[in-house]
Amino acid sequence: MKTLFDYGWLDPEGKFYPVQEGHEDWALEYLEKHFPDDETEYGADLLIEMGWILMNSPYKKEINIKTLHFWYATKKQKEFLYDYFTERGCQAMAVKIFKDTK
Repeated sequence: MKTLFDYGWLDPEGKFYPVQEGHEDWALEYLEKHFPDDETEYGADLLIEMGWILMNSPYKKEINIKTLHFWYATKKQKEFLYDYFTERGCQAMAVKIFKDTK
């Protein structure tokens, strides 16, 4: 069982991109690489608007999940998050996320 949280970005297909720090910088690099001709001002919030989920710990106390709303999470994201928290012994959080995303 894992005891430490891994931080990063979770795309709508359920692929996790580990990013321990510098989430905004990573988001900017990702957007610039994958959408080079887009004239939209980039920012981490744009990934969230595109359906991504940010998993971070801004206050180094507990994991923070940032999304538009769990109702919009894809099935693959829900499955990832359920497994993620279950593997780390956070069954209550796994159940809460699953319940909030039905």
